[in-house]
Amino acid sequence: MTLPEKNMQEYRRFEKTLVSELYDIEAVNRGVLACKLLQFSNGSMYDEDGRDVWIHDEKLEALENIIEEANGAPVLVAYSFKFDLSCIRKVFKKAVVFGETDVRRTKERWNKGKIDLMLAHPNSIGHGQNV
Repeated sequence: MTLPEKNMQEYRRFEKTLVSELYDIEAVNRGVLACKLLQFSNGSMYDEDGRDVWIHDEKLEALENIIEEANGAPVLVAYSFKFDLSCIRKVFKKAVVFGETDVRRTKERWNKGKIDLMLAHPNSIGHGQNV
């Protein structure tokens, strides 16, 4: 996925200055900046009040292409931030979120091919989980 030039310019400016004037977001140190840059790359950033500030839909469009190219095969998507989950669910209303309902039942449905799109936060799946 490649960000449009406007977004890349703001990304680089934010990376250098720790301030995004365009989105009114400031990173208080380099550690916070690293997380903010991940958020930026995903399409939104959390402001100081915890609200997500939309930046772009590039990753969501890339996901749409991946799902289309899967040609009906089940797709498991790991998401990082709550805003990722929210954005994905707005577009893919039938997506199943791992851990929202009975995990055992969800695994059974996934393994039988009855779930086309499953969303999971890496922390909810765990290490070595057979899904």
